[in-house]
Amino acid sequence: MYKKVLFLLLLIGIPIGCYFATNVLAPHLYDATHANPYIQSADELKALLNDLASIKKEDIPKDYLIYSQMHLSKYKKAVSNLQFYLITKKETYQKIVGNIRIRDVMARDHYFYKSHYFSKDTLIWGIDSDILFTLLKLQDQLTKKGHDRDAFWVRYGHRHPQLNDEV
Repeated sequence: MYKKVLFLLLLIGIPIGCYFATNVLAPHLYDATHANPYIQSADELKALLNDLASIKKEDIPKDYLIYSQMHLSKYKKAVSNLQFYLITKKETYQKIVGNIRIRDVMARDHYFYKSHYFSKDTLIWGIDSDILFTLLKLQDQLTKKGHDRDAFWVRYGHRHPQLNDEV
């Protein structure tokens, strides 16, 4: 009986522990070890995007293009306005608009989940920067109307075609 209870606790505890480490501890760890200011202006957002390592779509590794299905002709128009950045898992905790972090607006796919906080693996973040500037404008409008500018969260800013099919 003791072994069954212990097994059940482990079965329940491991997923909860993983969720807690990824979604609660990691953002606090990043904030404690990095300058991670609240982004509230277009100039701050532009500066942050300029500091990130960018990559042209043509230079994205072929295996990722195939995995994400961005190489298919039917999706070329959908991904044509995206800017691509090379980031580490740790950098996904960088605030990008207000308190919204890069991880909140990126495709959280197999590559994202297989890397860990201290991983040096490179992730590819594709985003139409207009989405980020629109989020900033939305926050400004909420502030003008007397509302909390951080009273919403973002699930995705971009999902590549393969992840879109899953969701």
